[in-house]
Amino acid sequence: MKLLASLALASALLSSVSEAAQRVFVASYGSDSNAAMNCTLAAPCRSFATAMTIVDAKGEVVALDAAGYGPVVIQKAVTITANAGFYAGISVASGTGVTLPVGLSSSAEVTLRNLTINSIGGSRGIDMRGGSLTLENCVISNFADYGLYVEGPVMGIRIVDSIFRANGMGLWLQSGLHLTMSGTKVMGSTNVGIFLMAAPNGQRTRATISDSVISDNHTGISVIGNLNTLGEAALTRVTITNNSYGITASSTESPTTTFVTLSASTITGQWESAITISGTAEVRSIGNNLIDLNGSPDSGAITTIPAR
Repeated sequence: MKLLASLALASALLSSVSEAAQRVFVASYGSDSNAAMNCTLAAPCRSFATAMTIVDAKGEVVALDAAGYGPVVIQKAVTITANAGFYAGISVASGTGVTLPVGLSSSAEVTLRNLTINSIGGSRGIDMRGGSLTLENCVISNFADYGLYVEGPVMGIRIVDSIFRANGMGLWLQSGLHLTMSGTKVMGSTNVGIFLMAAPNGQRTRATISDSVISDNHTGISVIGNLNTLGEAALTRVTITNNSYGITASSTESPTTTFVTLSASTITGQWESAITISGTAEVRSIGNNLIDLNGSPDSGAITTIPAR
């Protein structure tokens, strides 16, 4: 009987350890020494970085209350999340807030939910060189260089209901990837709000953006083709306003390697031009957009295409 009881207790402990590794916890009152107990609900850790060493691949790191949890390097598929309504922050004094490094498999799904990533001297909010990234209800602000920097063999990026505010560039994307963005605001970038450059490795770089606002940047969105590789952006119900330049599209390659397509979008209040087209780039419209009250005439002609 004693042997059976011991075996049952051991099994329960192993089960607890396994469950804890699938879902680990951090809290303002936690301690990173609790890593020895797998950052459980009863004994949470203090930082995202320590929790990351404990959590299983495809597991979750959960912030229990309002606190700053520090920068983190993500080397596996994982979700980092906070309870809705609580502040869960990553304050960055130097360098980068969240890193998805070279070598992270492009199939590794990383989700960041309900996080605030803020610079107090840092240069990059998120630096992504591998993996696949989803941002849900996140705020990324005040970074000198980039809110989100992407370069390398990544799979895709999905951004929902998030804010990029007062960064050097809001999003800098150069990779063979597909960005899907909805319900998001990109505001106050000193350079470009969304910079989309075709990858030099022969893969197209695409962005599908809907129901979003791009405002108060130097340039709202810039799309560049490169080395016979496509740079593409499709904008639907997007408001581009109060930038110096709304959309710039450029390519020196022939045939055309840069396409921007507009549908049901508003481009108004730019201090300079709404749309600047150079080289062989092409901006397309199905004729249902509002483009008005901008400072200077457009550079280049918009191509009208039929609605289907």
